[in-house]
Amino acid sequence: MALSEQRAKINNLLKHTLFTKEKKMAGSVAVENKLLNVAEVAEILRVKPGTVYQYVLKGDLPSVKVCGRVRFVDADLRKWIESNGRGKCADARA
Repeated sequence: MALSEQRAKINNLLKHTLFTKEKKMAGSVAVENKLLNVAEVAEILRVKPGTVYQYVLKGDLPSVKVCGRVRFVDADLRKWIESNGRGKCADARA
């Protein structure tokens, strides 16, 4: 499988995983402002938690600090995946 096909497949899987999770949370009041922890983001992106921290340290992945812990706004993560997540993942592996 060509690299571009792999990237497209990964991007589709990420979108499917994220939006499936969103549908399950649709009944909650603040879906857009839900904060995710590193483990949840790692699961969504299908990477190790250490990789998520590397993205944060490089400034590639939008995050916030809450009481000294790294958190991710669900809506920001979705935007990152849709707009430039694929490119950032490719850069991190290069």
